Amino acid sequence: MVFLIVRGKKGRKFFWAGFSLAIGITAQRYLLTGDGVFGFQLYLLALAGAFLFAAFPGAQGEVDVKSHKILRRTMVGALLIWGLLIGFYRLDEFPRFDEFEATNALVALQLNEGDPDTFRFIWTYFPRSYGADSFSSAFFTIIPALLFRVEGVSLFVFRSCPVFWGIVSLLLLYLLVKRLFGPGTALLAAFLFSISSWHLTIFRHGMFGSLSIAFALCIFNLLFKAIRSSRVTYYILLGFILNFYGYFYLPVKLLLPLVVVMFIYKCVLTRGFLRRNWLGIFS
Repeated sequence: MVFLIVRGKKGRKFFWAGFSLAIGITAQRYLLTGDGVFGFQLYLLALAGAFLFAAFPGAQGEVDVKSHKILRRTMVGALLIWGLLIGFYRLDEFPRFDEFEATNALVALQLNEGDPDTFRFIWTYFPRSYGADSFSSAFFTIIPALLFRVEGVSLFVFRSCPVFWGIVSLLLLYLLVKRLFGPGTALLAAFLFSISSWHLTIFRHGMFGSLSIAFALCIFNLLFKAIRSSRVTYYILLGFILNFYGYFYLPVKLLLPLVVVMFIYKCVLTRGFLRRNWLGIFS
C-alpha cells in the first residue's frame, strides 16, 4: 500500500518497513501459540526486511519534507499500535503469574486499604534495592493501586501498567535515536526493540522493569537535549528527575555516575562546552 502511495525509490524503501512490521506481527503470533521454530524463522525474515529498509537509498534530488514527516509519523504510529497489540494480547495468560508479581499486587491492595506501614514501606525502596528485598517501589505500586480502585482487581489490569511503560519506552527510544542518528535509524531501532524477546518478556510482566527502562530513556533524552541546546531549563529538569533514580531497578543507579562522567568528558574534550553550560551544570 505504501509502495502504491509513494512511487519510486522512496516507496520501495518504505515497502520494506511495512513488510518487516507485518512479518514481525506474524512471528509473534506463532511464538505465542507455541510454534517457536517457525516464529523464530519469521523473526529472522523480519530483521532482514528491517535492515533493507535502513539501507535502501531514498529518492534523489529534491526532498518533499512534508511527505517524509507524514510517512515517518505513520510508521511510528504503526509501531505504537503494534506494541499495544502484542502487549495486551492474552495478557492475563502469558507470562506465567509468579510470586514476584503477587508481592507487588498485594502491596498495591494493602495501599488501597490505607495501611500506613505499607505507605512507608514503598518509599523505602531506595535502601532496600541494594539487598535481596527489592519489591514494591512507590513509583510502580501507586499506579496499579489507583487502577484497582477504578477498574477493579484483576491480573489484566495489573499487567496493563508495565505494558503502558513499555509503549512509553518504545517512543522514548525512537526520540533518542532520532536525536543522535536520524529518523531512519530511529525507526529501525524502535522496530528491533519492539520485537525483542527481552523487551516482550519484561513489558508484559507485573514488575517495574519496563518502568525502569522508560526512566533511563527519559534521562538520556534530557541529557542530550541539555547538552546540545545548552538551555538551563533542561538541566534543571534533568537534575530534578535524576533525584528519583534510586527508586528503580539497581542497574538504573548507574545513570548518576554516567551523567557525571559524560559532563566531565564534554568539559575536557569539547572546547567552550563549560563556558556555554556552566550555569546549567551547577544549577
